[in-house]
Amino acid sequence: MFSGAITGGVSYEIVDAILNLNLRKVNLWRYHLVRTDENTIQIYKSNASSFAGGFALRLNVYMPILSYRYTKNKGTVRTMFNQLSINKGMEVKDLVRNLTEFKQLITDNSPELLNARKKPFYIDHNFKEKSTDSSFLHNKSIKIELTDNIKLTHPEGFETDI
Repeated sequence: MFSGAITGGVSYEIVDAILNLNLRKVNLWRYHLVRTDENTIQIYKSNASSFAGGFALRLNVYMPILSYRYTKNKGTVRTMFNQLSINKGMEVKDLVRNLTEFKQLITDNSPELLNARKKPFYIDHNFKEKSTDSSFLHNKSIKIELTDNIKLTHPEGFETDI
């Protein structure tokens, strides 16, 4: 993660004018483990990357008079989805294999064994977001525009846009 900001201001008697410029770069991955019933565990592994930048202006005369903030954010998220059965009625060798795959996932942060046996679904997001918020005295306005293109990929290679 990278984050940086530059802030500058000018003051004259009772008037303050402030400008802020900021940038942020985030890369992360995470697991979601969901036990959907007593026999099934769903595994979601997400890799995300985003970049944001923006600016803010503020004018004060004893109190905040005018403010404006603009932020633009864009990025991608790729989520792998798979599931494991932990049914007590399974054959012992299948249950041991599934629990071994789950153990590797937890201890090594790796779905390699699980994905080698059963290909996962993939969900890809490409998003863009713009937001502005402004205020003049007690009047406030917030506007958000979001575009999120989603693609689902089946383990056999079929793709569809959502």
